[in-house]
Amino acid sequence: VISLRTHQSIESIHIMRDSNGKPYISSHDVSFSLSHSGEYAACSIGKNANGVDVESLSHSRRDIAEHFFTHDERMILAGLNDDEFRKKFMCYWTLKESYAKCTGMNLISVIRNVNLEKIFKVDANFSGRNFFLDDYVLGVCCENDTLPDSIHEIKIPPACLRHTSG
Repeated sequence: VISLRTHQSIESIHIMRDSNGKPYISSHDVSFSLSHSGEYAACSIGKNANGVDVESLSHSRRDIAEHFFTHDERMILAGLNDDEFRKKFMCYWTLKESYAKCTGMNLISVIRNVNLEKIFKVDANFSGRNFFLDDYVLGVCCENDTLPDSIHEIKIPPACLRHTSG
């Protein structure tokens, strides 16, 4: 995807890491983010800072919600039935992780202290959105960029994913 976006050969693309460990490409005006969970991998790419996270709904847990998230978010989650809770929990989590990747902020600090619904309403520099994929939630956050209205799913046959040595 990066090769197609930059019109460069795969061999000429050198991925570096900043002081926080965020990968970047030094010679091109491209920002990207990667995530994976279970059977899904996600990639966001754009000219401005961005972040992506994908997680299984099965990872949503009330005990984690009690120790993380802002007070307002915990109050919202507390009033939800189990199905609504799983979806809202993972929407919060994936947006917060994608925001942390986008901004370079510490993930734990973002999860505990940042209310993204307020940020997206007040700060036009950032926007975020969730997408549902089967039993997974994808969160994407962008700086000064238009978020996608949809995502593209590419299925890769398992045989193509097998590692061969030699």
